[in-house]
Amino acid sequence: MKKDKNFDSNKKISITEFQLVVDDCINQLANEDAYTFKVLMCIQKVSTTSVETLGVYVKESSMFLNYNPKFLGGLSNEEIVFCLSHELMHILLHHCTYRASVDPKRRKLENIAMDLAINSILPVNRYCKFPVYKHDHPEMGINKGDLLGLHPKNFNLEENLNFESYLDLIEKD
Repeated sequence: MKKDKNFDSNKKISITEFQLVVDDCINQLANEDAYTFKVLMCIQKVSTTSVETLGVYVKESSMFLNYNPKFLGGLSNEEIVFCLSHELMHILLHHCTYRASVDPKRRKLENIAMDLAINSILPVNRYCKFPVYKHDHPEMGINKGDLLGLHPKNFNLEENLNFESYLDLIEKD
C-alpha cells in the first residue's frame, strides 16, 4: 500500500491500513537494504500515541518499536524508511542497552547526541530521505524544507562522530 504523496495526516485511517503503509516501507528495504530489512522483521512493531514520533527499546531479549501513526502519517514513504532505519541504528549501536544512562536527565542529553551520530551516518538516497518540514513555522524559525530532526550540520558540528564525541561537544556548551 504505497502512501499517496498528498497523504492527509488528519484523515482518519484504520490502524490496519497504516500498518500496511509501514509494512510497505519495510518491504521496500528487502530489495534496497537486506540487512536492515531482516533486522526490522525481528522487531515487534507497536502503533501507539504514547510516543510523539518513534522509539525503540529492548526488554527481556526482545526488540520493540513504538511508532505514532499520526507522526508517520505526515511523512513520505522514503522519510518513513529513514525513521525506521534511524530507530534500528539505536538498537544496533546499543543506544538502548548497555551504552545508555539510567539517569533520566543524562539520558535526554545522550539521546540528542545519539541522534546526531545516527543522522550523520545514515545514507540518504532514492528510497531513504531525511524527513523535512512540510510547512513554514515562523513562530519557531522553521521553514518548509528544513530538516525535521537533529543533524550535526544544523549546529555547525563535524559529521560522522560517535555519540560520546557529540555528547562531549554538547556538554561543553
